[in-house]
Amino acid sequence: MILHDDGGGRTKLLLKEKIHLADWLHPKGLPKASRVWRGGNDNGVHEVELEDPKPDKIILSIDFESAKEASSPFFLAVTLGL
Repeated sequence: MILHDDGGGRTKLLLKEKIHLADWLHPKGLPKASRVWRGGNDNGVHEVELEDPKPDKIILSIDFESAKEASSPFFLAVTLGL
C-alpha cells in the first residue's frame, strides 16, 4: 500500500500475510487485525488499523499493490480516525 501525500511524498506500508491478512475462509490468529463480521464456517472480514507514518501531511491518494502472496486483500472502506 502506497500513500501519496500533499508534499509529493510516497510512503509504502506493508500488509503482511498472517499478520494483517489471511484467507477469509480460515482467518485465525491475526495479531494486527480484529474480526468485524463473521459468516458461516468461521469465515469473516477483519479490520486493520494502521498508524499514519506522516501525520503532519495530508494523504491525497492510496495505491494498493499486490505482493503476489497467497492472500489478496480487498478493501470495503478506508476511514480516517481523528
